[in-house]
Amino acid sequence: QMDRAGSWPDGDANVGTGVRCSLDVGTMIRLQVRLASDDDRIEEARFKVFGCSAAIASASLAADRLSGATLHVENAAWRLTSRATVARRNRPV
Repeated sequence: QMDRAGSWPDGDANVGTGVRCSLDVGTMIRLQVRLASDDDRIEEARFKVFGCSAAIASASLAADRLSGATLHVENAAWRLTSRATVARRNRPV
């Protein structure tokens, strides 16, 4: 299920955007987060991917984990790493 697939238009002050590309394999991931009005948590995250199914699944998982997360350092949003994402997908690192 791809509830978080898509993007918000540019210019929203509460939206932050990150883009990563790998020209070697032709993958591009755009991950956006929208902060809640209290600026203390991520209200929602969305992603857009051009690439393989593993890239799509990883971006989807990242958006799911970020949505609703607080911005405190001890929160899971700060521990979101590539190793944690792979482990969550039950694949060898």
